Amino acid sequence: MHRIRKARVAEFGRLNEIERIADQLYATVGLNLVLQMQNVPRDRLAEGPVWVACDHADVPVGFLLAGEIDGYAYIEQISVLPDHGRKGIGSTLMQTALAWGKTTPARAMVLSTYRDVPWNQPFYERLGFVEMPETEWNEEIIAARRLEAEQGHDLERRLFMWRKLR
Repeated sequence: MHRIRKARVAEFGRLNEIERIADQLYATVGLNLVLQMQNVPRDRLAEGPVWVACDHADVPVGFLLAGEIDGYAYIEQISVLPDHGRKGIGSTLMQTALAWGKTTPARAMVLSTYRDVPWNQPFYERLGFVEMPETEWNEEIIAARRLEAEQGHDLERRLFMWRKLR
């Protein structure tokens, strides 16, 4: 069992390390681009909310950073160390974020992910997320999509997903 709690500022370096290690999995599906991307900046982690999943020694082994995008609750980053994967940590972090989202005025939670990566779209679908129709995209989501293109992502492989909160 992993304990979920708010991240501490002193742990931000550890969170960047978790993200770097977890991103190595993308190379196994030909997405070396992810390895070249910058980790979540510490100032963004400080804005939060950011939750960590900790092992028995209270050391973070996974984290989730949430926020807001154009009135939606937003999952900005979720990373779990591969040797702690497939133990429900990601699902528990997502449930924590969904509970937080329900305390906000947002009507839905949104995220951007890969269609064809086994631990992406199928994982979120199991949690009740579905593809967000483009007719629901607003200015900030369109800007986020444009940024993904500028970063070199193949937009055919990317999608926005959402789950209603109310």
